Amino acid sequence: LESLKLIIESGKLLGLDVVELNPNYDIDDQTAKLAASLVHYVIHKI
Repeated sequence: LESLKLIIESGKLLGLDVVELNPNYDIDDQTAKLAASLVHYVIHKI
């Protein structure tokens, strides 16, 4: 999260892509929840 914060604060973030999220292998939706949380964080910080 610190790395993401530094990238956002640099003003150089041009895009964000969530790839390779396979619900069949996502135990208890942990990866989906993390991805959603990170996207939410980025949207609210830019």
